[in-house]
Amino acid sequence: MNKRILTYSLSLTVVISLLFGTLGTLNAQKDVEAAKFAIMARFATFVSNQYEAGNVDQLDEAEAPFIFGIQIHNRQGEAIYESPQYANLYGHTAVEFRQLNQTKLTSSTGQKLYVYTRYSRDIPGYVSIFSRADQGLIVSNWWKYFLSGTVLSFLVSGLWSLRVSQRSRQLADRFITFFQALKQGDHTKHIHVEATDEVGEVAYAANSMIDHVDQLIARMDRQAIENEAVFGSIAIGVMAVDRQKLILRANQQAGQLFEFDPGQVVDQHILGVIRHSRVSDAIDQLLRYPNKNQLIEDRVRIKYNDIRLMASPITDGGDTIGVVLTFEDVTDQTKLEEMRRDFVSNVSHELKTPLTSIKGFTETMIDTEVDPKTRQYFLKIINQEVDRLNDLVTDLLVLSEIEKDERSNSNKEIFNPYETLHSLQDMLIATVQTHPAISFSSDYTHQEAEIYGNINLFKQLVLNLFENAVKYSKPEGGHVTISARKGDTSFILEVTDEGIGIGKIDAQRIFERFYRVDKARSLDVAGTGLGLAIAKHIVISFRGTIEVDSEVGLGSRFTVRLPLVT
Repeated sequence: MNKRILTYSLSLTVVISLLFGTLGTLNAQKDVEAAKFAIMARFATFVSNQYEAGNVDQLDEAEAPFIFGIQIHNRQGEAIYESPQYANLYGHTAVEFRQLNQTKLTSSTGQKLYVYTRYSRDIPGYVSIFSRADQGLIVSNWWKYFLSGTVLSFLVSGLWSLRVSQRSRQLADRFITFFQALKQGDHTKHIHVEATDEVGEVAYAANSMIDHVDQLIARMDRQAIENEAVFGSIAIGVMAVDRQKLILRANQQAGQLFEFDPGQVVDQHILGVIRHSRVSDAIDQLLRYPNKNQLIEDRVRIKYNDIRLMASPITDGGDTIGVVLTFEDVTDQTKLEEMRRDFVSNVSHELKTPLTSIKGFTETMIDTEVDPKTRQYFLKIINQEVDRLNDLVTDLLVLSEIEKDERSNSNKEIFNPYETLHSLQDMLIATVQTHPAISFSSDYTHQEAEIYGNINLFKQLVLNLFENAVKYSKPEGGHVTISARKGDTSFILEVTDEGIGIGKIDAQRIFERFYRVDKARSLDVAGTGLGLAIAKHIVISFRGTIEVDSEVGLGSRFTVRLPLVT
């Protein structure tokens, strides 16, 4: 800035000096011309007097330092006298005498001339005095103008430099404050400049830049928040690694899945967080054979969980700079697939057994002559197997309807479960009477309680649990108890028996479809194997829970908790 001010000051000084020097020179030139023409006018008068007096010889000898030629013409324009100097230096120069008084001409020899012409009545005729333009005795005072201009230019440039320096210092302080604030992350500072010159344009550009940067940062912050919200809301685990397999980012779901803090694993090696070679192999394959459209999918088992792994490259232009990994816990899905396969297999088995029996007896009656008593026996067995198929299909339909009911509010109402239990009392007693070795008791009294759901499904729940307790009582007999009580937030129903009991491993699967604890005994126990599965789905439709507490040889207790209407 100081160099710039100095340059401007010197330039201003030179310009002003040249300006005043030029003006001085022009004024001096005008002074010289005026002086020359004044002397030439007096000399013309002298020439006119001498010529009238007949002193032509004196004219030939007349000299002046700045006059080099005399020419006299009569009124007809004919030259009647020319001085020797005129003839030697100027040759013949035509002059329109009536149009001239004093002027500048160029002679036939190329000389720049001052010419003064006057009319003399004494001759009568015209007297012309010629003088070279570059000759004269007048000393110009142009240097005074130049000196005055130089002094004035230094004074003006000094004051201007001081003013500009102060203004520049103020502007510099404003710019320094602006950029220091910008360096510290303060985007609210602006440069306040009233000038409209280049500095004003720079200030305006800087203010526009900071406004744009502020908007850009706000937009980036907003996008970061949105990206973080989207990244965090993804239901599966997501991780990003660079070419060195260092973790760039991980979401909360990945942390929960693999038990780490997403904020603490950044810049750690992926194998230090997830110890599985196939994860590393997937990353290596994408980095070794880059293809932006490549997608690797695999299933791995990590910490007793079935994980669906998907890996895709992170590309920048044509270069692969990292890998994105997604981890989806499909353990439940795998179990559901296994249950579906088991269900299909069990249904097929449950259907095939009675159908095989029916087909065998019917083929026997068709192909062989049997006596009426045997035929009656065969038909009785076929009828039993048909009833078994009918019960199986009915239970499957009931289970399907219950699953639909879980997702809708149709046929649901608020009712008192104690009143429903009392309405089932006779049916429960009738069921026990078909098993003389089994006794039954109930432990509940009427209370004010309300639950929300399908009342018919509630009845089905009670009957299924009661029939299951009766079926799996010991052969020598036992006791079945139904109890109910009102908790703080739920209605609690318990069905207890003194039957064969359930082992801990079997207790985890007792509510699966077609699962039987004692498969050998299940052949002797009537049923489809869907009773407890139906009971579980009924409880789910009530938004409740069901659990079993059992010991082998001592019996079981099934506990159902259904939420109360508040």
